[in-house]
Amino acid sequence: NILPVEDVDVSKELEREFRKSGIFVYKNSNVIKIESLKTKVKVHLSKKDKVRILEADYALFWIWNLFVGAWGEEGRESLIAMNTPERPEPRADGYVQGQASQWVVEVIDAAGDNGGQFIDLCAAPGGKTTALGAHWSPVFANEVDPARARVLREVVQKYRPATQVVVSDGSESPFRNDCADAVLVDAPCSGLGALGRRSDARWQISEQAIKRLVGIQATLLDEAFRLLRPGGVLTYSVCTVTPEETVQVPLEFDVRHENAEIIPVTQPPWREHHQGGLVLPHDHGTDGMAVFQWRRRE
Repeated sequence: NILPVEDVDVSKELEREFRKSGIFVYKNSNVIKIESLKTKVKVHLSKKDKVRILEADYALFWIWNLFVGAWGEEGRESLIAMNTPERPEPRADGYVQGQASQWVVEVIDAAGDNGGQFIDLCAAPGGKTTALGAHWSPVFANEVDPARARVLREVVQKYRPATQVVVSDGSESPFRNDCADAVLVDAPCSGLGALGRRSDARWQISEQAIKRLVGIQATLLDEAFRLLRPGGVLTYSVCTVTPEETVQVPLEFDVRHENAEIIPVTQPPWREHHQGGLVLPHDHGTDGMAVFQWRRRE
């Protein structure tokens, strides 16, 4: 909850916005004292920190604008909610997984009553793969990064041993055409819905990075659709709430694939979000998450 600011014009505007959220900033020489409803912090600045502080200041500003611009008062409430990380109870099998991720799996299971072959194209660390219903078999967990794939193997060995781990680029996977009854693209994303448990993401992500991620997400969805049998179900999920990743990407997918039939996601706890479902962090104290589904027409 450290919110560094410097004596620049934009910080005055930030101060006003932060005050609305119960966050108070006091400046005195090279010491900045930040107080929130839950946190008191003193930050000592030196000249060498100036550039870093200014960059951090901008990072906070554009993220604030994104949430408030897209969601208004609810965006502000979401940012406040993410000051308190979710502490989920372990699943029945002992794996600790955020509630919103478990809700994504419930959406997958509900859309594929008959089960069948399942491919998770971006599977690490393995939470969603291992939470799938038993009617999905065989299950393939794909991961591009070898180090993350090692973690994935450990997780599936403990929680779903029959899962087959594949190490490959999910945008050019080794699976044959029309082979899967369901495919999940839990895509690399900006992660701005998960700042409660990944607070460092606000310093790592940028507006420019979102443009790059949108391209990756589109490519992964196209690859996933190639793998689907007629009647198969494609699920796209991201732990973010940006319009680019949760509106632009699904809409452009629809344009490219006329034989993809939208499966609405409207059941609680999901709020209707264009053609899919969304939870904002303040809705239930979870990660912000978006999910979309399509069925390949027969």
